[in-house]
Amino acid sequence: FRFALPKQHRERLCVLRAMRFAIEGCLKDDGLANPQIAFSDSLNRTLRDAETFRNVVKTREFQVHYQPIVQLSSRAVHHFEALARFGSNGGPAGAIRMAEELDLIESFDLAVAEKVLKRMRQPGAGLLKMAINVSGSSLGDDAYVENLLRMTAGAPEERRRLIVEVTETSALADIEAADRRLAGLRETGIKVCIDDFGAGAASFDYLRKLSVDAVKIDGAIVKDVETDERSTT
Repeated sequence: FRFALPKQHRERLCVLRAMRFAIEGCLKDDGLANPQIAFSDSLNRTLRDAETFRNVVKTREFQVHYQPIVQLSSRAVHHFEALARFGSNGGPAGAIRMAEELDLIESFDLAVAEKVLKRMRQPGAGLLKMAINVSGSSLGDDAYVENLLRMTAGAPEERRRLIVEVTETSALADIEAADRRLAGLRETGIKVCIDDFGAGAASFDYLRKLSVDAVKIDGAIVKDVETDERSTT
Protein backbone atom coordinates (compact mmCIF):
# COMPACT_ATOMS: atom_id res chain seq x y z
CA PHE A 1 0.00 0.00 0.00
CA ARG A 2 1.39 3.40 -0.99
CA PHE A 3 0.18 6.96 -0.88
CA ALA A 4 1.69 10.30 -1.79
CA LEU A 5 1.78 13.18 0.64
CA PRO A 6 0.60 16.56 -0.69
CA LYS A 7 3.48 18.78 -1.78
CA GLN A 8 2.89 21.21 1.10
CA HIS A 9 3.12 18.39 3.65
CA ARG A 10 6.28 17.01 2.03
CA GLU A 11 7.91 20.44 2.22
CA ARG A 12 7.00 20.81 5.91
CA LEU A 13 8.35 17.34 6.63
CA CYS A 14 11.59 18.19 4.87
CA VAL A 15 11.96 21.35 6.98
CA LEU A 16 11.39 19.34 10.17
CA ARG A 17 14.05 16.86 9.11
CA ALA A 18 16.39 19.74 8.29
CA MET A 19 15.82 21.18 11.77
CA ARG A 20 16.70 17.85 13.36
CA PHE A 21 19.80 17.56 11.18
CA ALA A 22 20.78 21.14 12.11
CA ILE A 23 20.43 20.38 15.84
CA GLU A 24 22.71 17.38 15.43
CA GLY A 25 25.19 19.62 13.62
CA CYS A 26 25.12 22.12 16.49
CA LEU A 27 25.88 19.43 19.04
CA LYS A 28 28.67 18.03 16.91
CA ASP A 29 30.20 21.48 16.35
CA ASP A 30 29.95 22.37 20.05
CA GLY A 31 27.47 25.16 19.48
CA LEU A 32 26.19 25.15 23.06
CA ALA A 33 28.05 28.36 23.91
CA ASN A 34 25.55 30.35 21.85
CA PRO A 35 22.89 27.80 20.86
CA GLN A 36 20.43 30.19 19.17
CA ILE A 37 22.98 31.58 16.73
CA ALA A 38 24.58 28.17 16.23
CA PHE A 39 21.24 26.57 15.39
CA SER A 40 20.25 29.37 13.01
CA ASP A 41 23.57 29.08 11.17
CA SER A 42 23.36 25.30 11.05
CA LEU A 43 19.76 25.33 9.77
CA ASN A 44 20.53 27.89 7.05
CA ARG A 45 23.55 25.86 5.98
CA THR A 46 21.50 22.65 5.92
CA LEU A 47 18.71 24.19 3.82
CA ARG A 48 21.27 25.70 1.45
CA ASP A 49 23.11 22.39 1.10
CA ALA A 50 19.83 20.55 0.54
CA GLU A 51 18.87 22.89 -2.28
CA THR A 52 22.32 22.49 -3.83
CA PHE A 53 21.97 18.72 -3.62
CA ARG A 54 18.55 18.82 -5.31
CA ASN A 55 19.99 20.89 -8.16
CA VAL A 56 22.96 18.56 -8.58
CA VAL A 57 20.62 15.60 -8.86
CA LYS A 58 18.18 17.41 -11.16
CA THR A 59 20.89 18.61 -13.56
CA ARG A 60 22.96 15.41 -13.19
CA GLU A 61 25.99 17.59 -12.44
CA PHE A 62 27.97 14.87 -10.76
CA GLN A 63 30.44 12.37 -12.12
CA VAL A 64 30.45 8.60 -11.90
CA HIS A 65 33.83 6.90 -11.67
CA TYR A 66 34.17 3.19 -12.29
CA GLN A 67 36.39 1.21 -9.96
CA PRO A 68 37.41 -2.24 -11.22
CA ILE A 69 36.69 -5.14 -8.86
CA VAL A 70 39.14 -7.95 -9.53
CA GLN A 71 38.52 -11.65 -9.02
CA LEU A 72 41.47 -12.90 -6.95
CA SER A 73 41.59 -16.37 -8.46
CA SER A 74 41.98 -15.18 -12.05
CA ARG A 75 43.10 -11.54 -11.59
CA ALA A 76 40.45 -10.64 -14.17
CA VAL A 77 38.01 -7.77 -13.72
CA HIS A 78 34.75 -9.23 -12.42
CA HIS A 79 32.76 -5.98 -12.50
CA PHE A 80 33.03 -2.23 -12.05
CA GLU A 81 31.68 -0.39 -9.01
CA ALA A 82 30.07 2.98 -9.79
CA LEU A 83 31.29 5.70 -7.42
CA ALA A 84 29.71 9.16 -7.46
CA ARG A 85 31.92 12.23 -7.27
CA PHE A 86 30.85 15.84 -6.76
CA GLY A 87 33.32 18.00 -8.65
CA SER A 88 36.43 19.01 -6.73
CA ASN A 89 34.87 17.91 -3.44
CA GLY A 90 35.55 14.26 -4.26
CA GLY A 91 33.56 11.65 -2.37
CA PRO A 92 30.01 12.62 -1.44
CA ALA A 93 29.88 11.02 2.04
CA GLY A 94 28.70 14.17 3.84
CA ALA A 95 26.13 15.02 1.19
CA ILE A 96 24.86 11.44 1.18
CA ARG A 97 24.34 11.47 4.95
CA MET A 98 22.40 14.74 4.71
CA ALA A 99 20.33 13.42 1.80
CA GLU A 100 19.44 10.30 3.77
CA GLU A 101 18.39 12.36 6.78
CA LEU A 102 16.29 14.74 4.67
CA ASP A 103 14.75 11.96 2.53
CA LEU A 104 16.42 13.18 -0.66
CA ILE A 105 18.53 10.11 -1.37
CA GLU A 106 16.15 8.06 -3.53
CA SER A 107 16.28 10.52 -6.43
CA PHE A 108 20.07 10.48 -6.25
CA ASP A 109 20.28 6.68 -6.20
CA LEU A 110 18.09 6.57 -9.29
CA ALA A 111 20.13 9.29 -11.02
CA VAL A 112 23.29 7.22 -10.48
CA ALA A 113 21.52 4.14 -11.86
CA GLU A 114 20.43 6.16 -14.90
CA LYS A 115 24.02 7.25 -15.62
CA VAL A 116 25.37 3.73 -15.19
CA LEU A 117 22.76 2.25 -17.51
CA LYS A 118 23.63 4.85 -20.15
CA ARG A 119 27.29 3.86 -19.82
CA MET A 120 26.40 0.18 -20.16
CA ARG A 121 24.55 0.94 -23.40
CA GLN A 122 27.42 2.78 -25.05
CA PRO A 123 29.42 1.10 -27.83
CA GLY A 124 32.42 -0.73 -26.46
CA ALA A 125 30.91 -1.38 -23.03
CA GLY A 126 31.00 -5.10 -23.76
CA LEU A 127 29.39 -7.47 -21.30
CA LEU A 128 31.07 -6.22 -18.14
CA LYS A 129 28.91 -5.98 -15.05
CA MET A 130 28.26 -2.76 -13.14
CA ALA A 131 27.51 -2.31 -9.43
CA ILE A 132 25.42 0.58 -8.09
CA ASN A 133 24.79 1.55 -4.48
CA VAL A 134 21.36 1.92 -2.95
CA SER A 135 20.75 3.48 0.46
CA GLY A 136 18.58 1.68 2.97
CA SER A 137 16.41 4.82 2.92
CA SER A 138 15.64 4.26 -0.77
CA LEU A 139 14.21 0.83 0.06
CA GLY A 140 11.63 2.29 2.44
CA ASP A 141 8.89 1.92 -0.20
CA ASP A 142 8.40 0.38 -3.64
CA ALA A 143 9.41 3.43 -5.69
CA TYR A 144 13.13 2.71 -6.11
CA VAL A 145 12.61 -0.88 -7.26
CA GLU A 146 9.72 0.07 -9.54
CA ASN A 147 11.77 2.81 -11.20
CA LEU A 148 14.86 0.65 -11.61
CA LEU A 149 12.79 -2.11 -13.22
CA ARG A 150 11.16 0.48 -15.47
CA MET A 151 14.60 1.70 -16.56
CA THR A 152 15.63 -1.82 -17.53
CA ALA A 153 12.29 -2.98 -18.95
CA GLY A 154 12.74 -5.03 -22.09
CA ALA A 155 16.47 -5.46 -21.50
CA PRO A 156 17.03 -8.72 -19.60
CA GLU A 157 20.71 -8.76 -20.59
CA GLU A 158 21.20 -5.41 -18.79
CA ARG A 159 19.57 -6.75 -15.67
CA ARG A 160 21.94 -9.73 -15.66
CA ARG A 161 24.88 -7.31 -15.79
CA LEU A 162 23.62 -5.11 -12.93
CA ILE A 163 24.50 -5.49 -9.24
CA VAL A 164 22.68 -3.51 -6.55
CA GLU A 165 24.73 -2.99 -3.38
CA VAL A 166 22.77 -2.14 -0.23
CA THR A 167 24.74 0.33 1.89
CA GLU A 168 24.58 0.55 5.68
CA THR A 169 24.89 4.32 6.06
CA SER A 170 21.14 4.45 6.72
CA ALA A 171 19.51 1.47 8.45
CA LEU A 172 16.55 -0.26 6.86
CA ALA A 173 13.40 0.67 8.76
CA ASP A 174 11.62 -2.57 7.77
CA ILE A 175 14.06 -5.31 6.81
CA GLU A 176 11.37 -7.83 5.87
CA ALA A 177 9.72 -5.37 3.47
CA ALA A 178 13.10 -4.40 2.03
CA ASP A 179 13.91 -8.07 1.50
CA ARG A 180 10.70 -8.51 -0.50
CA ARG A 181 11.65 -5.55 -2.66
CA LEU A 182 15.15 -6.85 -3.23
CA ALA A 183 13.69 -10.26 -4.07
CA GLY A 184 11.75 -8.51 -6.82
CA LEU A 185 15.05 -7.34 -8.30
CA ARG A 186 16.66 -10.76 -7.99
CA GLU A 187 13.72 -12.42 -9.74
CA THR A 188 14.48 -10.33 -12.84
CA GLY A 189 18.17 -11.31 -12.87
CA ILE A 190 19.61 -8.31 -11.01
CA LYS A 191 22.16 -9.38 -8.40
CA VAL A 192 21.96 -7.99 -4.86
CA CYS A 193 24.90 -7.49 -2.52
CA ILE A 194 25.40 -6.18 1.03
CA ASP A 195 27.99 -3.40 0.78
CA ASP A 196 30.81 -3.04 3.34
CA PHE A 197 29.53 -5.59 5.85
CA GLY A 198 30.68 -4.54 9.31
CA ALA A 199 30.82 -0.80 8.64
CA GLY A 200 27.31 -0.07 9.94
CA ALA A 201 25.18 -0.83 12.97
CA ALA A 202 22.77 -3.17 11.17
CA SER A 203 25.36 -5.60 9.77
CA PHE A 204 24.23 -8.86 11.33
CA ASP A 205 20.53 -8.09 10.89
CA TYR A 206 21.21 -7.57 7.19
CA LEU A 207 23.18 -10.79 6.98
CA ARG A 208 20.48 -12.83 8.71
CA LYS A 209 17.38 -11.33 7.14
CA LEU A 210 18.30 -10.24 3.61
CA SER A 211 18.48 -12.80 0.81
CA VAL A 212 21.43 -11.64 -1.26
CA ASP A 213 23.89 -12.99 -3.81
CA ALA A 214 27.08 -11.64 -2.25
CA VAL A 215 28.51 -9.84 0.78
CA LYS A 216 31.34 -7.29 0.63
CA ILE A 217 33.32 -7.34 3.89
CA ASP A 218 34.60 -4.02 5.20
CA GLY A 219 38.38 -3.75 5.32
CA ALA A 220 38.35 -2.92 9.04
CA ILE A 221 36.94 -6.36 9.83
CA VAL A 222 39.68 -8.07 7.84
CA LYS A 223 42.33 -6.09 9.71
CA ASP A 224 40.72 -6.99 13.04
CA VAL A 225 40.74 -10.68 12.16
CA GLU A 226 44.43 -10.45 11.32
CA THR A 227 45.44 -8.54 14.46
CA ASP A 228 42.91 -9.43 17.18
CA GLU A 229 42.51 -13.00 18.38
CA ARG A 230 39.05 -12.19 19.77
CA SER A 231 37.80 -11.45 16.22
CA THR A 232 38.28 -15.08 15.23
CA THR A 233 36.16 -16.53 18.06
